[in-house]
Amino acid sequence: MTVETISYLAMSLGALGLVLGIISTLRVSKLRKQFIILRGDANETDVLSAVLNHINRVNDLEITVSRLNNAVVLAQRDVAVSLRHVAVVRFSAIQDMGGQYSFSMALLDDVGTGFVLTCIQNQSTSRVYAKPVVNRNSDIPLSPEELQAIASAKPLGERS
Repeated sequence: MTVETISYLAMSLGALGLVLGIISTLRVSKLRKQFIILRGDANETDVLSAVLNHINRVNDLEITVSRLNNAVVLAQRDVAVSLRHVAVVRFSAIQDMGGQYSFSMALLDDVGTGFVLTCIQNQSTSRVYAKPVVNRNSDIPLSPEELQAIASAKPLGERS
């Protein structure tokens, strides 16, 4: 081999080394940017610490979501047993009073349990009656107005 061939070979290897160095620098720069994104606001110095930090944050989020799910379940139970289905039926208990001053009001939960309240008004007195309701029925005889109030106290989707 001649000196000239060796010098071309050395220059070629040097150029190849320079190209590989530039490629390596670009790759390292890209990896650093990705690590900064992965690291976020934390001060980890290696990828493993950053990944462990993210795993801990995900675990904390899972615990928070589980607690919120339990709270929603409890709230749904509370709503189901709340007396939120209300209906009022007005009627005239006394024919000569000239107006519908008496009423029956049903207050029920989602399964039709609660009570019906009836107020009978005449010219000089008022009487109020409360009757328990279970599954839209009562052990105490109900007036037609009370039955109508119970039938009307349904969720919006069930009303006709």
